[in-house]
Amino acid sequence: MIVLLHDAGPELLHADWGIPAGRSQVSNFAKGETGNLIGGLDIATGRVTKVLGGVGRGRREVELHPIRAGT
Repeated sequence: MIVLLHDAGPELLHADWGIPAGRSQVSNFAKGETGNLIGGLDIATGRVTKVLGGVGRGRREVELHPIRAGT
């Protein structure tokens, strides 16, 4: 999350969701090198907007979690 703290209180500007899926048991994305996924979040609704996985030119949009997809 990116949060700005104003005199009137905090303002959430951006949020992502780190999704464990690779060889790491934690949600670290590490530019895709862990095999984990990263999901963009719509901060108004909390809904996932897009999930990405992979490294560099191999980065791709993911529709199903690899465990769910059977890969």
